[in-house]
Amino acid sequence: MRVLREEDRLSLNFPIQRGTRCESSEALIDGLGVEPIECYRPSEYLALLGTSTDVAGLVPDFRVLEALDLHGVIVTAHGESKDFVSRFFAPKSGIDEDPATGSAHCTLSPYWADKLGKDILTATFCITIKINMYLLIHYNIIQI
Repeated sequence: MRVLREEDRLSLNFPIQRGTRCESSEALIDGLGVEPIECYRPSEYLALLGTSTDVAGLVPDFRVLEALDLHGVIVTAHGESKDFVSRFFAPKSGIDEDPATGSAHCTLSPYWADKLGKDILTATFCITIKINMYLLIHYNIIQI
């Protein structure tokens, strides 16, 4: 994988992954402690919540999430100062919460690009350390 440096930013290209809408399972709801507004199933679950505060305030049960059939759970909401916010949980892979994962943005970027009608997006992770991302969609590739 090639990494490009542009001033103080690093940039990588990833393939886009679109999810199929699905029902939120009881296990997913129990693991998150909240019922998502929408749920999608690409290579990991994508759960849409109402606000960025909802995403930031989640206290997931990692042992319940670890038992899900997919390797991770992406939680997202429309942002206030950014286009969207997110968190990524992958306890099945030994990472309760990943502070900055490109693979989650392979799914998040096309979802929010479609919803907002934009090809250039800004995002942040809702964790203690704020990590900002700038995303550009080129056909079937997402540049992060």
